[in-house]
Amino acid sequence: MTAPFVKESLRKIGQSSSLVERACLQLDLACYYSRAGEFTQARCIKDAIRLTFGKGENISVTIRLLCLDAHLLMFQDESPECRDRMARANLLSKASGDRVMVAFTAAWLAMMDLNSSDFVRMRECAIAAFESMGEETTPAECRIAIVLAMANQLAENSSESVAWYERGRNLSVKLGDQAAIGALIFNQAAFRLLHCRMDAMRDRSSDLKVEALRVDVQSAISYQEVSGISSLGHWLNVIRIGSLVVQEQFVEAERELLALLDAATLRVGTSNFYTVHSDRTVILVKTGRISEALLSVPLIEERLAEQGCADDKAQLADSLLLVAQADGNFDRAEHWRLFRNDQLREFEALKSNLRNELSIFSGDRVLGFGS
Repeated sequence: MTAPFVKESLRKIGQSSSLVERACLQLDLACYYSRAGEFTQARCIKDAIRLTFGKGENISVTIRLLCLDAHLLMFQDESPECRDRMARANLLSKASGDRVMVAFTAAWLAMMDLNSSDFVRMRECAIAAFESMGEETTPAECRIAIVLAMANQLAENSSESVAWYERGRNLSVKLGDQAAIGALIFNQAAFRLLHCRMDAMRDRSSDLKVEALRVDVQSAISYQEVSGISSLGHWLNVIRIGSLVVQEQFVEAERELLALLDAATLRVGTSNFYTVHSDRTVILVKTGRISEALLSVPLIEERLAEQGCADDKAQLADSLLLVAQADGNFDRAEHWRLFRNDQLREFEALKSNLRNELSIFSGDRVLGFGS
């Protein structure tokens, strides 16, 4: 299925008689391709544009080349260097007085800062995006709605999250942006899984929440199949496996997990890599294969010695707690129980800080945004 955004972009490219305008339109399309998982097409456009504009001949083109680099680093390489590229694009946008690209780059910086739990910087970038928006619906407007939907879901501001998800969905449809719709559906499932995991560690599991998670994950899978959006392929597999573990469907979870590892699409050292190995450890413990589960302990301990998000560390520590209990190593089990509980408390503090940062965006109408 060809997205309306792609069709409209190709129409504009075909009608344009300006070399610079065509290059900008092509790079905007390449950014879409990167979000949709069409990395080869995105890189072909990038290489072709660099032949003519590779030495900074036009600042508008240079800005979009940096944006494309940032998208490829984020979606294909899963590299934190994506923020550096987008920040450089943002500085050039400000220097050139291009308000549309200031808003666009600031919105993406807010997304990246949310992903790295830098909530102060996320708020600042979101405000900068709002302040640079005009009357016309733009990708920046859509992206910032997605950011605030995700942030409010993480903070468990339910009503605000629903409102921003709905706004993001409406704007995505208006723009014909199927990749953005896919991101909305995926992130709703991903954050639902996160909270289900945290609840389980606190012995607060809810059958209703687990069922909502199952529905959200299936919706994300179905949308990917219908739309052909593939950029979230292995990410979606990771949350599918996690949801099966939460539902205690360990046989099916292991089957999907082994298929994912065999496909070799997980990048070693990423958060998804360790999440999958943590889930595999839980599956092995729950199915009585303690000696196999013990083999994963050094890998997970190595990750816990690094910097990381409290929710990720809580999950990893919980898997080590299960292994230690099953192995009869109660001193080690107590160590990991205390460590996990520390991370859970840190996660609650993180959510509180996030709510404070989000308070400025409370309500349907924000800094002139909306109608």
